[in-house]
Amino acid sequence: MASLKLDRKASASPVQRPAPRPAWIVLDENNFPAFYDEDAGTAGVCQTEHEAQVDIVDHFLIQLEQFKSGERKFEEIDLAQFSYVACAVRENGDIGTEDGEYTREEIRRHFGVGDETFPTP
Repeated sequence: MASLKLDRKASASPVQRPAPRPAWIVLDENNFPAFYDEDAGTAGVCQTEHEAQVDIVDHFLIQLEQFKSGERKFEEIDLAQFSYVACAVRENGDIGTEDGEYTREEIRRHFGVGDETFPTP
């Protein structure tokens, strides 16, 4: 009878990846990430719920200032465009929410970002 050899390298524990980073993401009226972060190469996320709320308010304030200065018509002010939800940012740039996943590639296509500006994780 042949003896079995145990390969200790093969039984080594798998490489552990960092846990997803909790964050908040602003979504547009189609429930897709509303902002792109060029530095991260994926959708822009906020560290806190308050920061997400401030991003939405800032967007509205910019639109209101543009209306007041005559750069935008009243009908062009988007009052119900955004929402925000908790999310998890994965190491590869994918973003998961309670309602679904957004891959880095989907996000790039949505914002029209080409490969030349796509940083590697």
